[in-house]
Amino acid sequence: MDCSSGSTHLYAHGHHGADRVLVPLVAPALFAVQVVLAGAAYMIAHMLNIAVGLTFSGGLLDFFIFGILQGEAKTSWMYVIPVGIVYFFPTTSSSAG
Repeated sequence: MDCSSGSTHLYAHGHHGADRVLVPLVAPALFAVQVVLAGAAYMIAHMLNIAVGLTFSGGLLDFFIFGILQGEAKTSWMYVIPVGIVYFFPTTSSSAG
């Protein structure tokens, strides 16, 4: 599997696998940052009444099926876009090194 097909798979189906087990062991500080950001994201989603469900991985397919197809009135999925943009910058700038 080349790099592009691997990244396409992760984007469509979410992030999962052995890396979820290894990150706390290899980089505990990075894991702590991820825990804080994930907790804050769930809090923000609750405050904005975002109710996009997910099954296994929370990837693009889950977002499309359980967010967009369910309707804006039911899931408030459009709030995911600005929250995602805001979350994009701290995570990419902190890894720029």
